[in-house]
Amino acid sequence: MLARVLLCANDSALNRILFDVLTDEDVEVVECASLADIDAALLAYPGSLVVTDSWTGSWHAVLSDAEREDLNRLAEQTTVIVTTGRSWASNPTGQRLHPRVKVIPKPFDLDEVIEAVRNAVLPDRVR
Repeated sequence: MLARVLLCANDSALNRILFDVLTDEDVEVVECASLADIDAALLAYPGSLVVTDSWTGSWHAVLSDAEREDLNRLAEQTTVIVTTGRSWASNPTGQRLHPRVKVIPKPFDLDEVIEAVRNAVLPDRVR
């Protein structure tokens, strides 16, 4: 059985790159356009990993309370990998995020995202 990732990136180029790289890693990718799509996909595919670039919000220094609540609610169900260029990403522990939220600040090495996915959904795979 393939691992499954719910991919929600508001940057179409990044979305395409992540989709291609993850499918090359034998990961089934379900593209989601919104938080509502992620919620629906988690109902259909419980435990799927979430990889998102959409929690960029309007504030650079901190996550809004609503954004934090959404991320933490998702993390109650599964691991969430967030890529973002916002300055709050330099201190994700200060954002009071669930331990299952992994923040990868931009710019990032694509290998870092791949490794985070592997560690989350393919922990026993020989690399």
